[in-house]
Amino acid sequence: MNNKLIRIVALACVLALLCAAAVFAEPESSAAFALVETSPEDGSTNTVAQNVAVKLIFNRDVSQDSARTANDGIFTITTVNVDKDGNETPYTVPYTALYNNAKYPNEVWLQCDEDLVTTQTYTVTIPGTMVSSDGSALGADKVFSFTIRNTKRDNTIYTVLMLVFMGLMMFLSVRDAARQARGDTKQQKKDASVNPYKEAKKKGKTVAEVNAASAKKKAKIAEEEARKEALKEQIRKEIEEERKKAREKSRKKHYRVRSAAPISKAGYKVSEAYLKSIHKK
Repeated sequence: MNNKLIRIVALACVLALLCAAAVFAEPESSAAFALVETSPEDGSTNTVAQNVAVKLIFNRDVSQDSARTANDGIFTITTVNVDKDGNETPYTVPYTALYNNAKYPNEVWLQCDEDLVTTQTYTVTIPGTMVSSDGSALGADKVFSFTIRNTKRDNTIYTVLMLVFMGLMMFLSVRDAARQARGDTKQQKKDASVNPYKEAKKKGKTVAEVNAASAKKKAKIAEEEARKEALKEQIRKEIEEERKKAREKSRKKHYRVRSAAPISKAGYKVSEAYLKSIHKK
């Protein structure tokens, strides 16, 4: 009986705590409508691409039709263009406001309709008149800025890295080719300097057998070299033949005449209207 009573009291305490949390906790909807995050962040430099889409994230739904209509065209993305003479001209960037009430109901994306200028600073203004889907107003203007990264510097870095990579590949290729050439030369010298008497004594063969094996090896090397040369010659001939075909094909597309002749000779006729227009002139 005592255990049952203790369980009932404990359960009642838990329910009381849950109810108190529900009563005293401030619901999310009661928080003032506010901007909670932007992308790019305020003051961003050297990280923003020229085709950036500005993302605005709020703490309430802003994607319903009522909010879209009320907020249509109120955001601004501005900058100052400077001409070659140093004259400054304010400029407002055109954009398209994008919404996704299924996945991102609290977000507005401002997709710029043109690429932004590298190294230039842009300012985004969200007016205090902006409203959420439930009609709450932002209250005060929100302003943040970002700078487009230096793409010319990026291109320079990429070009330098590519040149370095190509230079490294060429160096490694030349080094490997040189090593192979030195190895072949050493092997040839070694083969040429073989003493048949020492080799015969070392391998337990007759001098004639050593000489025959050496001659056979040299003949094989010579045959391999001849095969390589023949393959090179075949490739050269095939390339030359393809070039010849290309020249012939190109030549067939160009027609030459020996002398000037009227178009009627080729079976063409000039319209009467055209002839009359010439005579009038």
